[in-house]
Amino acid sequence: NAALVPEFGIQAGQQPDGTGNCIGNNNVKIPCSCPPDRQQFIQKVQAAAAAGNSEGVPIKFPTDNSSQSKKDRIGASIIVLQNLNGKGVGCPAAATTF
Repeated sequence: NAALVPEFGIQAGQQPDGTGNCIGNNNVKIPCSCPPDRQQFIQKVQAAAAAGNSEGVPIKFPTDNSSQSKKDRIGASIIVLQNLNGKGVGCPAAATTF
């Protein structure tokens, strides 16, 4: 369910510094391409949830509304974000407000 994937809370390309860095959460520098397109990200999260892992890193993506399930979904989303384009090739957690 795409509605269970947390919103990034940050838009890509904010305050570019001319060297490929932009500003993320808490003024941390992040790649200007981060966070990614939401639909692309949702597809990656759904694929990882179905596989039970993202690039070999185990994830849980429960669908109930418990606090623990929400934490698990956020954790899974961060792992997918960090492995978006391959193992360790993605966006940092600072590209979100999760």
